[in-house]
Amino acid sequence: MEKHIKSLFNNDKLIELKKQSGIKSDVKLLRGFENLVYEFEENGKSYIYRVSNTARRTKNEIKGELEFLNFLYENEIPVARPLKFEGGEEIAEVKAGDKIEDKSFVGVIFERAKGEKPNKATFTKEVIRRIGEVTGKMHRLTNSFEPSDEKFRRQLWEKDYIDLAEKNFRKNETELREKWDDNFRTLQNISKGKDETGLIHTDIHSGNFFIHGENKNEVTIFDFDDLCYYHFVNDIAMSAYYYVMMEKTKKEKTEKAKYFLTEYLEGYNKFYNAQQDWFKYLPVMFKQREFVVYLVLNRTMDEQWLKGDGKDFMDEYFFNLSNDIPYINETLLI
Repeated sequence: MEKHIKSLFNNDKLIELKKQSGIKSDVKLLRGFENLVYEFEENGKSYIYRVSNTARRTKNEIKGELEFLNFLYENEIPVARPLKFEGGEEIAEVKAGDKIEDKSFVGVIFERAKGEKPNKATFTKEVIRRIGEVTGKMHRLTNSFEPSDEKFRRQLWEKDYIDLAEKNFRKNETELREKWDDNFRTLQNISKGKDETGLIHTDIHSGNFFIHGENKNEVTIFDFDDLCYYHFVNDIAMSAYYYVMMEKTKKEKTEKAKYFLTEYLEGYNKFYNAQQDWFKYLPVMFKQREFVVYLVLNRTMDEQWLKGDGKDFMDEYFFNLSNDIPYINETLLI
C-alpha cells in the first residue's frame, strides 16, 4: 500500500469497516504491505480481515477475486475462501479521504488458512510437489471459469505492471526504465495460446501458503490479490524465484532452482502438462520480478529501512538490474 494511502487509514475507519462486516472482536494487524491484513477470533475460530484501497483494486476487481476463490473452493482446491457478512454482503467500504484519487478502503473476511508458514526445515520436497500439484489443478480449471458479470472480470497482467512503472520509477532512473520497457515488450510478445494462459495467482511463495496435516505436507493457498490473466509458467517462475531468493550466490540460486523445479514439476505434471517450450521464458520472468521487488519496496518501505537495514539489499537489486545480470545461471535449468 502506498505510503500516502496508508497514512489516510485510522482507527475510526477500521471501526466503521468492522461494524459493516459484523466483526465484534478486536483485530490484530499481521502485515501492511500491499494491503492491511488483520487476524481476529470469534466463537473459537480464527479469521483474516483484509483492508484494501480501491485506488489499487476496484470493488468490481475484488468481487472478481472472491468469485474465483469460491469457484476454486467448490472444486476442492485448498484455498482460504472469503466469507459473507451477516447481511449477505462480502465487501465493506468507507471513504478514504477528501480527494477523489484517495478512493475508498474496503474490507473482506477470509477463513484463516490451516497450519503455519513453512520454514527452511519444513519446506520439504513433498511440500514443493504439493504446491506443484495444486497449481497444476488450478491451471487445469481456470479456463472453465467465467465471472458472473463481465464487470467482475480480472485484469490482464499488463495493467499492474504499467501502473507500477508509471508511478514508481524515479526521474533519475531513465536507463533503468528503458531496461524495464525492453523486458516488458519481450513479455508482451510471448505466446498466448488458450492451453498456456489463464487466470493465475502470480505470487505463490512461502508467505502465501500454509502447511498442515500429520506429515506437514498439505497446503492451503491464500492472498489472491494479484490474480490476473497471464501465462501459466509465470506461476511456476514466481514460486521458483522466491524459493531461491535468499541464497547468496548465483551458483547457489541456480542449484536450488534446479532442485525446486524438478520436484515441483513432478507434482504439476500429474494434473497439467508443462510444455518444455514454456521454460525459455523463465529468464525474462525472473528479471521482471526483480524489477517488481525493487519498485514495490521503494514505494512501500520507509526511508529509514531504505537507507538503513535495506540499503545493501536495494543496492544489489539496482546493480543487477542496471547491468543485466541474470537472476540465475539459466543454462543449468534448460
